[in-house]
Amino acid sequence: MLSRLFGLNAMAIVSFLLLTLSPIPWLGFVTSALTLGAAWWRNRKSGMGKAVSVRILLVGGLIAQYLPNLQDTNDYSLLATTAMLVMLMMHEGLVQRVVSKARLQFGQLPNFATRTDVHVAPQYVFHANTLMIVLLGVFAVPEFPSWPLVVAAGLLSAGVAALLFDARALLRGNGRAWARFSEALQEYEPTFAVYFSGPPGMVYQVSMWLPYLDRLGKPYVVVLREGAVFNHMLQLTDQPVVVCNTIGNLDQVAVDGLHACFYVNNGMKNSHFVKFRDITHIQLLHGDSDKPPSYNAVTGMYDRVFVAGQAGIDRYHKHGVNIPESKFEIVGRPQVEDIDVTRTHIGDRSNKAVLYAPTWVGFSDTVNYCSLPVAHIFVQKLIERDVTVILRSHPYTGRDSQSLQTLHELEHLLAQDRQRSGRKHVFGSAATEELTIVECFNAADAMISDVSSVVSDFLFSEKPFAITDMVDEQDEFVESFPLARAAYVLRKDMSNADDVLDQLLKTDPLEQTRKEARAYYLGDYPAETYVDAFVAGANKYI
Repeated sequence: MLSRLFGLNAMAIVSFLLLTLSPIPWLGFVTSALTLGAAWWRNRKSGMGKAVSVRILLVGGLIAQYLPNLQDTNDYSLLATTAMLVMLMMHEGLVQRVVSKARLQFGQLPNFATRTDVHVAPQYVFHANTLMIVLLGVFAVPEFPSWPLVVAAGLLSAGVAALLFDARALLRGNGRAWARFSEALQEYEPTFAVYFSGPPGMVYQVSMWLPYLDRLGKPYVVVLREGAVFNHMLQLTDQPVVVCNTIGNLDQVAVDGLHACFYVNNGMKNSHFVKFRDITHIQLLHGDSDKPPSYNAVTGMYDRVFVAGQAGIDRYHKHGVNIPESKFEIVGRPQVEDIDVTRTHIGDRSNKAVLYAPTWVGFSDTVNYCSLPVAHIFVQKLIERDVTVILRSHPYTGRDSQSLQTLHELEHLLAQDRQRSGRKHVFGSAATEELTIVECFNAADAMISDVSSVVSDFLFSEKPFAITDMVDEQDEFVESFPLARAAYVLRKDMSNADDVLDQLLKTDPLEQTRKEARAYYLGDYPAETYVDAFVAGANKYI
C-alpha cells in the first residue's frame, strides 16, 4: 500500500517538475494527465480526502506553466479558481466526516422506514474537484477566457456549502430519529448482532457467515460502521441493517435482550462495541490459516473466540499470544459443508483438473505470500501434463498493478492452450463470478495455492494440494506454517516443481497425513452433520 502511494506521489512530483522546469511543456501535460487519471481511478469509490497532495501539486504545476504568459484579465480569474479549488480539496476530509455523521441509514426494520438521508453523496465532491483540475488544464491557455472557471469553481463551492448546510439540518433531527429507531429495534427483539467495519471490498468477510447465522433461527441486527457498504448489505440479508457513524449511535443499538455480538475481523472500530459488557462478544474471523491475522493478539479482547479446530488454538500459543484457554471454542468451519469429500486416489483419476488459487500481495512485504510472479512456471508444466487448470484469483489481486498484469498473462496462456488443445480451462469471470470457491474446489482433483485460508478449507475435501513457499524459508517453512506438513511445498525458485507435480498428481504419499490434519484444523465432526457444531456453539450465547 505504501509503495503504491509513494508511486503516485512520485508521479505528481515528476509532473510538477516537468511543468515548471522542462522546455517541453507537452511532456508535463501528458504526465499530469496520467497522474490525475491514476489518482482518480484508484480512489474513485472512496476518494474524499485521498491523494490531496498529488492533486494540489498538479494544480500548482499547471498554474506555474501558464502564469508568465497570462493576460491581466485572465490572471485574477485563474488565481481565484486555483484558490477555491485548493481549499475545496483540502477540506474534502472535513466534508466527508460531517456528512457521514449526519447521514442516517436504516433498513429492513419492521415498523420503521428504510432511509438513506443526505441528498448528494459527498463522493461527488471528489469527482467534481478532479474535473475542475481537467478544466483548469484546458482553460488555462492564454487565448482562452478563464471566467467560466471562476463560475464553475464558485458553483462547486456553493454546492459544497449547501451539502454542509443540509448535513447540519439533518444533525439537528438525528437525536429524535435515533430514539425512534431504538424503540423500533427494541420491539423487534434481536437476540444478537453482527458487527462489521471495513471497506466495500471486504464485505465477503461478513457475507460468508450470514447463511449460518440465519440457521440459528433468531432475529438479529447487522451493525455497520461505514455507510459505503449499506446498500450491498441490504442485498445480502433480510434482517435489519443500521449504519452507526459515531460511537454514540452504538448506544441506540445495544437494546435490552441483545445477548451476543459476532465479529468477522479485528477492525479498529470493533472496540467501540466491545465496551458493552452485558453482551457476549464472539470473534469468528473470516478464515482459518497460518497467516498472522489468525493469531492476532487483539483477538484476546473478545469474550469468546470461535475456531475451526485445535490448530486455531495452538497457533496463538505457539506465537506467544496468551489468550486463556477458556475463551476458545472449537465449532468447525461451516463454510466447508458443501465441499465434496473425495477418497479416490489421485493416481486413479483421469482427465485431471487442478485449481490454482493464489492469494494477493498483502498490505506489506512481510505478509506477501502471493505466488503470481512465478506461477507461469507450474501453469505451463500443468498444461504439458494435459491438466485442465481452474485459475481463481483473489478479490484483491487488482489492487496491485503487477499482479493484475501477471494474472492477465496467465489467462492469455490458458486461452491459447484452450484454443489449441480443446482443454476446458476456467479463468476470469467464469472462475470468480460464475463459480463459487466451493464449486471450484469440487471441480478440481487437486489444488495449488499460497499461505491462505483457502488451503484450510480445501483440506476438508481430502484431495491433495501444494503450497508455495514465497517467503523462501525452505526447511523452516513447515515450522512457520504447520499446515504445510500435509502439503507438497513448491520452492520459491520452482526448482522442485516437477517432483511436486509428480507427487500431487500421481503418487500422493501424504494422503493419510491430510486426513489427520483435517481433524486437527477443521474439527473432528461427521461431514453430514458438520454445521451442527457451529449452530450449537453459537446458540449457547444467544
